[in-house]
Amino acid sequence: MKNMNRNIIYCLTTLLITAGLFSCSKEYSAETGAFTTAKGTLHDNTGSCYTSTVVGNYYTGIKLTDSNYLQVQVNVTTAGNYAVTTDTVNGFSFKDAGIFNATGVQTIKLKAAGVPVLNQNSAFFITFDSTICNVTVLVKDSTGNAGNGATAADSAWQFTEGSKYFHGPIDTAFIFDTTVASIPFKVVNIQGHTAATGDSIFFVGIGIPGSAITTGTYNSNTTSLFKFLGSFNTNDSLYTAYLLTPTVNTAVQVTAYSTTTRIIQGTFSGTAKNKSGAIVTITGGKFVAKLK
Repeated sequence: MKNMNRNIIYCLTTLLITAGLFSCSKEYSAETGAFTTAKGTLHDNTGSCYTSTVVGNYYTGIKLTDSNYLQVQVNVTTAGNYAVTTDTVNGFSFKDAGIFNATGVQTIKLKAAGVPVLNQNSAFFITFDSTICNVTVLVKDSTGNAGNGATAADSAWQFTEGSKYFHGPIDTAFIFDTTVASIPFKVVNIQGHTAATGDSIFFVGIGIPGSAITTGTYNSNTTSLFKFLGSFNTNDSLYTAYLLTPTVNTAVQVTAYSTTTRIIQGTFSGTAKNKSGAIVTITGGKFVAKLK
């Protein structure tokens, strides 16, 4: 990893932050005769996320249709082709693509696809341009009874910062392949929420060079990312460690992975920046997840 240059690492880290939904690519313009990529933000002038509305009913084991979608506002600063998407959580996802012909705040529909698996609150990252926002979709069981799918005893992930102990279930864990500067990577994304309150987001992303998931240590100042949000607002980051916080480093260690069960296990510890920018120590980090 010592020979990997900073541009490669930065591009890979960008993939981790956006949950692998976009690759590092060249932007085209009308001057070259190709398409123009739309630019804009999911945030208002205060930096807060625009309100996203969940439309439709979501039940376990029931395939989603055109009646299931997210109504999302986007402030377009440059017209052009766009793709607004979410990560895949609990068996389903949302996306919309098209052309913004004008600038300003516009409302679009992100259509759902997939089949919800678990009866729980499912938290999604919505991504457009370089901005990310959150939305939560409640999945009911097939009889219509709601639940959040979490118990206080669930410890699929956990970590400690000082006297504070956080833990909870994993909502989604998946892997995708990408290539950065001709180097192949397996990118693992693991996301969960707190068992006690259900409103905090745990996220670990790992970029593993090569064509297979291998055990080893992956540092946040190179190819991994650790982030913990206090709410579904991406601006509410309680702890952060990744390439753009070079004064801290959280080491994520993959301790085991089974190609048969697709269960990945690991630990993490080190330093991170808290909400005020101070350096804190993360200890006792663990996760167990089944990759989709």
